[in-house]
Amino acid sequence: MQQIVRGFGLVALLACSSPLLAEDLTVSALKAFTAKIDDATARCDVDAVVGHVAELAMLTLNKNENGGMRILRMNKSKYRQFLTLMCSGTLDYRYARTNEKISIDGDQAIITADVTETWVDQGREITAKSREKATVESIDGKLMLTQLVSTQTL
Repeated sequence: MQQIVRGFGLVALLACSSPLLAEDLTVSALKAFTAKIDDATARCDVDAVVGHVAELAMLTLNKNENGGMRILRMNKSKYRQFLTLMCSGTLDYRYARTNEKISIDGDQAIITADVTETWVDQGREITAKSREKATVESIDGKLMLTQLVSTQTL
């Protein structure tokens, strides 16, 4: 009987400790999260990037082009299409994130950063600079992007 009780105790301990295996909202975990996304973005690995986006995420790109503002709002599906289109028509794509700041408030983190993207399109080099504000939450034990607002200048 004691062995059965110990067995149930061990199962209960393991069940209760499984959240410890989840990704927590810590600065180091969030830095690793952004590094994974940055690496996937630089390789134009759309599946890896979108794999870190929550199903109900909202992504907004404010593009300042030629003195006018264009706003693109995308859900996860539309964001996948957008990234696929961007990666298919570009050559020599480069991506760099600087000035990253992370703040954690309860069950979500806000990450701000300056992003510079450079690529060649029809023989012309294009550089875009953005200011990003991302919201990251732990969903089912996995860090996921739940909101992104990016203001970009070409």
